Amino acid sequence: MYDSVFYVCQNRVFESDEINSFLMYIVVPQCIHHDDGSPKIPYNLLRLFLSWTSTPKLFYLLRLEVPLVSGNAQHSMLSILCSMLSSKSISKLMKEKIIDGVLNLLTLADETVPDPVAEISLTELPKISGLNSGTSMILSELPKLLAYIFDSLPLQDEKHKLNMKHLEVLSRISEFIQDEEMIRRYVSILLTFLESGILRSDDTVQSLLLTVLRMVVATTDAVQFLKNLIHVQSLLKERSHRETLQKIEEAIVMKLKESDKRKAELLSYVASLDAWDKRRIDEPDFDKRHNAYSNFLK
Repeated sequence: MYDSVFYVCQNRVFESDEINSFLMYIVVPQCIHHDDGSPKIPYNLLRLFLSWTSTPKLFYLLRLEVPLVSGNAQHSMLSILCSMLSSKSISKLMKEKIIDGVLNLLTLADETVPDPVAEISLTELPKISGLNSGTSMILSELPKLLAYIFDSLPLQDEKHKLNMKHLEVLSRISEFIQDEEMIRRYVSILLTFLESGILRSDDTVQSLLLTVLRMVVATTDAVQFLKNLIHVQSLLKERSHRETLQKIEEAIVMKLKESDKRKAELLSYVASLDAWDKRRIDEPDFDKRHNAYSNFLK
């Protein structure tokens, strides 16, 4: 019922009294806190919060802060939603619906809406040029999302498919991950999947490579992944895959230029072996490839 009311009223600027009453009399009484202080909400509120992720004009409601109760830390609606990913009482199906909501926030463009009234408490958004508000909101919830996606990855010896939605989320947020250890773990796991040869879908391979590329660009220590890339170099056959691999290698070259010029030079030759002539359609850059071979033979 509530989701229909908010959807119908999406063009309306809610008064502070209306918002605060909704929080105090609808949300807070149903919000349970575990011993560790993490919040839990019933399915009716979970579905309501998820419905807001489909309507850009209602995104700001996910920034509403739930008033403090019994000394517990304050949480935004989005924070509560993402916290449910680690809840053992929430079904896998419902958790995947939360991931669908996250993808909506990362994907849907902003719509022009009046500013919300000043008297309501909203979490601050980071000011990053070019980001939609949904992506800006997600940045503060990265640890929860990454933990869920990481825990959902199948083990190397398992024959489960990689979840494409998880890869899509990871691809869209990868450039904002600043934790070097987290980047190392994810890139190592993704490259291990590539090395295993179990990935049959071209789209999956390409999505995985693009995610690795964005993470390699974001890390300060990309050299550690070279040993994995050597094997991947001999496995990939599709042109689109090899072009993305070439971009990964070129990104590592840029990071190596100051610390190890010789290694950067050799890796640049490897990348040049897949060079294509930008002046012609579907034609290799024979000169660049020949020069790379010649330099290897010196």
